[in-house]
Amino acid sequence: MSPELIAYQNDKKVTVDHRSDLFQLGLILWFMLTGAIPRGGLDVEDDPSGGLFLEIVAKATKQRPERRFDSVSDMLDAVRKIEINTKPAHPTKT
Repeated sequence: MSPELIAYQNDKKVTVDHRSDLFQLGLILWFMLTGAIPRGGLDVEDDPSGGLFLEIVAKATKQRPERRFDSVSDMLDAVRKIEINTKPAHPTKT
């Protein structure tokens, strides 16, 4: 659960917006990659992609919403950059 959702449970005046969903999406992405829910800090050694997704998950799960991605499309653009940068220059034939 995002920090602002936890705060909202105690104080209904706390603002919760779409960035709370991005926090949850970051947790889901990390879980899909590692099979574990991130607790505390993220560690590149736990990332089976060799750290490719670490920066994305770290940004999505920032404690302060204003430091997260502004939108799902911004997060998706970051994922697409990984895909572009990791495609082989010459596909192998099978």
